[in-house]
Amino acid sequence: MTLTATDLKQTFDRRVIFQRVSLSLTAPVSLAITGANGSGKSTLLKLLAGAITASAGTVTYHLDGELIERNRFLRHAGFTAPYLNLYGDLTGLENVRFALRMKGLAVDDAKLQTLFDDFRLGDAKTQLLKTYSSGMQQRTKVIAALAGNPKALFLDEPTAMLDAAGTALLWNHIDTLRSKLIIVVATNDDADLQHVEQTLRIETYKRI
Repeated sequence: MTLTATDLKQTFDRRVIFQRVSLSLTAPVSLAITGANGSGKSTLLKLLAGAITASAGTVTYHLDGELIERNRFLRHAGFTAPYLNLYGDLTGLENVRFALRMKGLAVDDAKLQTLFDDFRLGDAKTQLLKTYSSGMQQRTKVIAALAGNPKALFLDEPTAMLDAAGTALLWNHIDTLRSKLIIVVATNDDADLQHVEQTLRIETYKRI
């Protein structure tokens, strides 16, 4: 999998959020987008993930050397963020199954069991999500991002809502994937940087 961004620019109400962002990521690779709150790092992450479109510039995706459309790429991408909404009246397991089906992906119950166990939610997976703590909900969102065997993984503030134990669970799992995937993390936590190979400072692209 290769992701290529060319001369990306994003504006909001005539204000330039960032501009002239160009990069190429070929798996396996890990990148952190850093910056203060409100700096635009989450916006850039969503652009790279194909969740939104840029004011200018392009993002292209190649799978096994073949150019693929954004909609096809989305089936191969996992995305998680604290602001994503899950369904409180569904169980944790039902939420993840629903997310897979919405992407047209098969449900592998054995894999889901392993993921829930890895994130210490095996005993809670059949409980309603509205009974979960914020940290449990965040771990469920990460599970949903991982459940479809993504080739590219996008994590927006992944340790938000997590305590030290939850943060360790997250990075222990993500670190096992660094040799396989494109991993892009938006963060303002310096501790996250030890888990990535490259860093992009969003402020650099405000002054160009």
